[in-house]
Amino acid sequence: MNDGERYCQLWDQCTCGQQWRRWDYIFENEDEWWPDDFAIMLAELEIGNLLDCVARRCPDPAFRKHAMQQLKHPRFSISGHVDA
Repeated sequence: MNDGERYCQLWDQCTCGQQWRRWDYIFENEDEWWPDDFAIMLAELEIGNLLDCVARRCPDPAFRKHAMQQLKHPRFSISGHVDA
């Protein structure tokens, strides 16, 4: 497998890049976001999947490293995510 197959060729215009910017914005402005428990559960799932994809497929080593570090958090210890 070459790097072109291993890494996302659309980063950062792919869905993960868009979601990364979206969550980055939400966390920077979190005082404007008042989620209920269901929204938090969905956010955790979405962020966990985002981190998993970035850790596996992002061509930028700094983003991959950051995603792998975040996946070490117990909140994201979902079976199937990258072993960080």
